[in-house]
Amino acid sequence: MSVTDQPLSGVSTLYIRNLNEKVGITTLTKKLRSVFAKNNWGEVVSITARKNLKSKGQAFVAFKSPSECQKCLQEFQKLLDNDDDDDDGFLIFDKKPEISLAKTDSDMALQCKFPPTTAEELINDRKLKKQQREKAIKEEKEKEEEKELERKKQKQQGNSDNANNKRANSGDSQELPPSKKTKVDLSALPPNKNLLLQNLPSDITEDSLVEIFGKFAGFVEIRLVKVRNVSFVEYESEADSMVVKEKLGTTFKIGDVDVSLNYAKK
Repeated sequence: MSVTDQPLSGVSTLYIRNLNEKVGITTLTKKLRSVFAKNNWGEVVSITARKNLKSKGQAFVAFKSPSECQKCLQEFQKLLDNDDDDDDGFLIFDKKPEISLAKTDSDMALQCKFPPTTAEELINDRKLKKQQREKAIKEEKEKEEEKELERKKQKQQGNSDNANNKRANSGDSQELPPSKKTKVDLSALPPNKNLLLQNLPSDITEDSLVEIFGKFAGFVEIRLVKVRNVSFVEYESEADSMVVKEKLGTTFKIGDVDVSLNYAKK
């Protein structure tokens, strides 16, 4: 049975959302552990929370067994249904959480439920399917970006043809020089939480960029525009991006390529 075929009744992992996004991951995880330990609902083997944009305010709590997980779900729900706002289990950092069974088990839960070889196969199978989904989404996004660029080129060509036709109809055969776009000096842009990478290697991947920029505090996500060899790097605050800019400078190397690093336009 694959992970995706696993019935909810056999899941040992809880999904919690509507958590306070402003609280740090370490603090949030510690608080959740104290809530579960205080109420003695079962043995928690792992708590997973992430700070990237899509996963903020969410956590996965893995138990040693499905029965403990079910017990916790029922008892936790009782606290949530209680109208006493002073109850430590009712509000977590001033927000009322929402709890349900996760669709699939966490890696730690699988390792508790299955022999090591089986657990490893299930985990690898899940990773492979995730990579395939991400690849398909990325390819679709790149296709849309290429189509958008082509539409812009066709629009610019159409505007140029219309201008030439107007000059020809007015009897003015002298061609006007093409207008020059004002070039923005990116190095003069004020700091903000988004960084712009230019002149990236053609074979660069999002994972490679995450390895470089994910180690800095406040990292949120990478948005790679493959067809233009540029990428945007988002951090939680302007202060976080300033640290990165100061550390790497306006130019740094990826392999043998000099990559330009500036603040993105707001």
